[in-house]
Amino acid sequence: IAVLLGTTACAAVRLQPQPGALVYMKPNARLFTYTGHHEDVWIARLDGSRPRKLEAGVEPSVSPDGRYIAFGHDSQVLLESVDGAGPVVLYTLHGTWPILYDPPVWSPDSEHVAFETEQGLRVVEVFTRQASLLPSTNDFSFSPDSRRIVYEDRGDLFVVPASGGRPRLLTDDRKDYSPVWGKPGIAFVRFAHGPEGDVWLSDGRPRHARR
Repeated sequence: IAVLLGTTACAAVRLQPQPGALVYMKPNARLFTYTGHHEDVWIARLDGSRPRKLEAGVEPSVSPDGRYIAFGHDSQVLLESVDGAGPVVLYTLHGTWPILYDPPVWSPDSEHVAFETEQGLRVVEVFTRQASLLPSTNDFSFSPDSRRIVYEDRGDLFVVPASGGRPRLLTDDRKDYSPVWGKPGIAFVRFAHGPEGDVWLSDGRPRHARR
């Protein structure tokens, strides 16, 4: 799995001499943990030259500003700078699901990281390490301003502050999934008739959407 760091973002923060980089997982036959993972997280130039191992880990995800990488390592979600400073522990996973199965999702402003856990969706503020919990474990999306999250729970959509708080019901027909929040509004799939759904768009007001 390879992740492309934006060339403009990397040049702006001046963390690397090359204009952009690749971040990817690479097997390590000598590494084995109780979770069964045996990969390392690597970083290289866009053409694959000058590869450098960062840490043992899985499912790397690069922040939109190109400065940080979030990834899983055993029962922890770690954060490391692309220049190799770190890592630090963002969150420790618990329960019978103590590993990261999918890459963490960054907010557009690179200040929050969200990832699935056995208990639900964890949202962690990167610099304070403050974590909140949402009941959803799959369909969710950050708002363009990074201040809110829309998520699906049992076929309904909810909106909640990214820093945690009381969820607000957006739809209530138990037929809505896969929300994506963009500048025009919140797009989602509504399965109103049979197995094939339609794309709907909400303007963010409760029970106010159009096909």
